Amino acid sequence: ADSHDPARRDSPAVRISAATLRRLELAAGALASACLSAMEQQQPWFAQLGADQRAGVLLVTQTGVSNFVAWLAERNDGRIDDEPSETGRLTAEAFRIAPRDLARRLSLRQTVELVRIATETFERHLPPLAANEAERRALVEGVLRFGREIAFSAARAYAGAAEARGAWDARLEALVVDAVVRGETDDALVSRAAALGWNPAA
Repeated sequence: ADSHDPARRDSPAVRISAATLRRLELAAGALASACLSAMEQQQPWFAQLGADQRAGVLLVTQTGVSNFVAWLAERNDGRIDDEPSETGRLTAEAFRIAPRDLARRLSLRQTVELVRIATETFERHLPPLAANEAERRALVEGVLRFGREIAFSAARAYAGAAEARGAWDARLEALVVDAVVRGETDDALVSRAAALGWNPAA
């Protein structure tokens, strides 16, 4: 199946010219704005986000664009060889700088949808900036690979958050059970039970 995946074909890497990289850098702001416009048009729930949350999505998108250009430059210099761990080093950064409440407000499904929309927007806007057909193909392939790694990074970020929440819930459960066994029915017990979604009266 991988033989049909353009991001996995064993073709020699095409160097992206410095002039093209510069055009990509200059287009970063407009591209991020285009991504947000596409998200608003394709996902009705996106318009319901608060201003700070929308700004968080814009920040992640802008970082993604900047990191894509940096990734292309590193490929040019031979500093990375498209290994997932190396590509992930740049893609994961976009999620590390995201506001903490963004992951709580957006589900993984919604985040993946936003990544898909951003990738499609990249595919439309970036290739025309290439200097020639070889660069255009290289940009299309790069967008597909980078978009895939962004989606993987999102999944890892959500998995890590879920594990952290699971560990915290387990600690809360232990504290509640311990308090019940000891007969310590104070406000702290009620608060912890409510945080777990348990019926405090029960």
